[in-house]
Amino acid sequence: MTIKEEIKAFNAMTEKMYETFKKKRHDYGQSTTELFNEFGPITMYIKMYDKMSRFKNLMNNLNNYVEDESIIDTLLDLANYALITILEYQKVINKLEVNNEEQIL
Repeated sequence: MTIKEEIKAFNAMTEKMYETFKKKRHDYGQSTTELFNEFGPITMYIKMYDKMSRFKNLMNNLNNYVEDESIIDTLLDLANYALITILEYQKVINKLEVNNEEQIL
């Protein structure tokens, strides 16, 4: 695969991640945000741990392939959870910055 092909493939993967994120937000609302706000970052750790466990299981059972449990989909889900975690941390950081500005004023 050439660099140009890799870049194109990477873009296709991130587009798929975006579409998945958009669909899940539509279907489930901001449940991850609500969990993060109520219980903290551990919620995202648990979600990513579940995906890593699924990945490990799929890797150990390559001969027992289940059609709707692809390794690639699992890794894309894991990447999405990582990005959602970044979004949640950015919200916390932004809130802290606003609170600090208000205290200074």
